[in-house]
Amino acid sequence: KSDFAFIATDVVSNNMQCVLLEYDLAPQRSMGEIVKQIQQALDFIQQQAWNTQEIMLVGHSAGAHLSALMLKHPAVSEAVLLSGIYDLAPIQQTHLNTALNLSKYEIQQYSPILIEAAVPKPYAIFCGAQELDELIGQSQSYFHRRKAIDPDFVSFQLIDNTHHYNILDEYFHRRLTPHT
Repeated sequence: KSDFAFIATDVVSNNMQCVLLEYDLAPQRSMGEIVKQIQQALDFIQQQAWNTQEIMLVGHSAGAHLSALMLKHPAVSEAVLLSGIYDLAPIQQTHLNTALNLSKYEIQQYSPILIEAAVPKPYAIFCGAQELDELIGQSQSYFHRRKAIDPDFVSFQLIDNTHHYNILDEYFHRRLTPHT
């Protein structure tokens, strides 16, 4: 969490509450167990007596993938997805699958691009223009897929001069901080 603590400064300075979710990683946990942890965290947040019912879910990289899977969760009022993977199938052919050990079932179950249900709440997909081609392609493909399902709710932006390691700063600091 300490790697992402800088996020809280910008969020709190804009009079918003901030919760940084932590979850176990593969190979210690399966994809299904990780998804369940995020669902349970959102359930817990929803049950708290906070002064807002508005929860913006923001996820980066694997967090964007998990956030995309949580779009229909009743606690989520809107979402921001930053440089995520939305189709798990290509991972099966890479070294990443050594840790993830994704089955065909898990790829079908946990690939957001395959979800056909409408999500009637705003969500935005951002990707850095200097990202890996795979991340740019996945973000664009996911956007086009969701645009066909949720034309009034989804948006996409490819951010110039931005890559995987500075997109969080770009989103949280530059977009939330008023510039004079």
